Amino acid sequence: MRRTVITHVLNEEELLAHWLPHHAPLFDHGVVIDCGSTDGSQDIVKALCPSWDLLVSKDARDPANIDRQVMDVEQVTPGWKVALTAAEFLLPGDLDATLSSLEAEGLLGARTTGYIVVESPGERGTPFGDSLPATRQ
Repeated sequence: MRRTVITHVLNEEELLAHWLPHHAPLFDHGVVIDCGSTDGSQDIVKALCPSWDLLVSKDARDPANIDRQVMDVEQVTPGWKVALTAAEFLLPGDLDATLSSLEAEGLLGARTTGYIVVESPGERGTPFGDSLPATRQ
């Protein structure tokens, strides 16, 4: 039961510093599609997840092309996979049990609900370690 996470990034070094350590233990593999980052995003991926695939987007200016590239990766990737942005964190509980249950039922996919988390001023912090950086204007 291979598990792969796929994401696309554009100058996400601050989020990737939290996102990668959170997701790396959940997945056997990852694919990061870089959409023209000019910050340290690629270096962070190489440092924290050196075995993951780091691809360069074919056309970072067109969101439809980025979506197609994600779908192309999904098509050739065996096993379970999920596509997330760097701002989305998967909180799966017991992922092994969930996927085993889906497979036992003969299901090929699943849908889940999400949570939107908004911090109040002065309440910074995450369950992932250090606080995420404040949004820049």
